[in-house]
Amino acid sequence: MKFLVVIVFSFFSWGNNKGVPKDKIKDFNSEFLSFAFSDKSLENTRKFYKKYPKSDVAIAMYLGSLTERKKHSEVVKISEECISLYSQSQPCFSFLIVSSKELDGLGGMKNAIDFCFKNIPTGVICLNSLAEYHEKKGNYEQSIKYYKEAVKHNGDVEGIKVSVAMVDYKIGNSYEKMGNKSKAKEYFSRSCDHGYTESCKKTSK
Repeated sequence: MKFLVVIVFSFFSWGNNKGVPKDKIKDFNSEFLSFAFSDKSLENTRKFYKKYPKSDVAIAMYLGSLTERKKHSEVVKISEECISLYSQSQPCFSFLIVSSKELDGLGGMKNAIDFCFKNIPTGVICLNSLAEYHEKKGNYEQSIKYYKEAVKHNGDVEGIKVSVAMVDYKIGNSYEKMGNKSKAKEYFSRSCDHGYTESCKKTSK
């Protein structure tokens, strides 16, 4: 699940009422805000999802709870239902990719990534996940290519943005594994300048 750390879920904001009936928006916003001060347990997020089954925010919150508890089969099922409602939902694709990898290894991860690209050709979750896939396969030139593409298309599609500092760190790691110390140091320094402490540790060595 490391790649999820790279992602900032920009859809988690008050007033995102996609999929909520107009007569329920006031109640939805009130209940959504209450999550900031309450237990985000599986039971609570399930209730929220069951009450607003077409809300992309409610779906994603429930998927997050399921993923944390490693209920990957259920994550895949609900992610696919979400994508049938919102074909360009990057949050739902992110959960689908993670759980597909957990269930079926890198092959499952790649199939989910391919599905992502069919729906969102320039989606940062597709690009970032493909970079992660190549990094895990040891294809570091390809991982660097797609990490850079993810930054290039950051914000093109609503729902998810990548943390540039984290991506620079991961690019630095790929260069380091390739033996290119100067490029690795360059990207670790850039990441450190943006406040990512793990990169700062690399530059101090």
